[in-house]
Amino acid sequence: MTLADVAAAAGVSVATASVAITGRRSGNCRVSVSVAEKIRETARRLNYRPNLQARNLSTRRTRTIAVLIKRAAWHNAMFYVSACQRVLRERGYCESVMLYPDNELASERQHFDLCIERQVEGVIAMPLIDLAGRANVELFNRLREDEGVPVVQLGIALEGCTAPSVVTDEIGGMAKAVTLLHAMGHRRIAHATMIGYDDPGAFNPFRAAHLRYQGYLKGMSELGLEPTVFVPTTGAIDTDTLYESSTQLSSMILAASPRPTAIVALSDFTGAALISGLSHAGLSLPADMSVIAAGDQPFCKMLRPALTTLAPPFEREGELATLELLKMIEGAAGESHSLLPSLINRESIAAVR
Repeated sequence: MTLADVAAAAGVSVATASVAITGRRSGNCRVSVSVAEKIRETARRLNYRPNLQARNLSTRRTRTIAVLIKRAAWHNAMFYVSACQRVLRERGYCESVMLYPDNELASERQHFDLCIERQVEGVIAMPLIDLAGRANVELFNRLREDEGVPVVQLGIALEGCTAPSVVTDEIGGMAKAVTLLHAMGHRRIAHATMIGYDDPGAFNPFRAAHLRYQGYLKGMSELGLEPTVFVPTTGAIDTDTLYESSTQLSSMILAASPRPTAIVALSDFTGAALISGLSHAGLSLPADMSVIAAGDQPFCKMLRPALTTLAPPFEREGELATLELLKMIEGAAGESHSLLPSLINRESIAAVR
């Protein structure tokens, strides 16, 4: 079954059928949504399958986009990837998802080499910053400048990197959390975080922790409140063990004088550790203390009380990153975006007593 057969069965020209099925423009040919759907339905009915290899050879294009996922963020990556995949399929592209086996810069370099070998037309990457505070900034820049492959950063914006980025507005999100608690009558609002939160360096491996700390300070300053920060004194400096290292925070908070009435936690893992620790100590949450976190992990709704959290717009970020990359492939300049998280209000916050 050929494209000409599909066009004849649908009563359209071959050019019109090509635009509808591939999603690529052909001269001045334009196809309405209803006609395009009719053509695609005809192709499905006739069991038509385009010969991608032949098409790629004729156009000298692979129409493949690489999506590079770092291991430390795999639990959020599924939302990025689903949005990337949807946009790419709509535009006639396919995705090649590559998950790093570890969080080493060497793995990132190897995957960039794979992108070049496979002749991908663009790369959406979640950049790595290792525990020594190093990043492959030059590698990102060379991929575009020397290899002609456009790149979009997703989740992190590396300083000195010329590639546009799509990130969450961590500062604005945490400031919004503080403002919400203040509106509920809280004045003693503390921040529970992790080691490394106070490092302002551009290549702080826990950059998100620092940005969220800055957002907490911003919210407190705007309201004229005194900040209080709780951070573990021991424990692994690793986001994978964030829950374990945060378990000691509950006793620190309970021993504080005056005791805070609300906690803005670095992440959902920190918030979950606080709910567990404070509840076991005999506090009634949120009556005795409110807890709000960030991340909107699936387990948030399973906790008791269910955790109120800031939800990063992962799917929208994946969509924007893909759209920017496709613009760059067509020759336009890519733009950066910073999106505010939305508040998912569950059961872990209440008005102060």
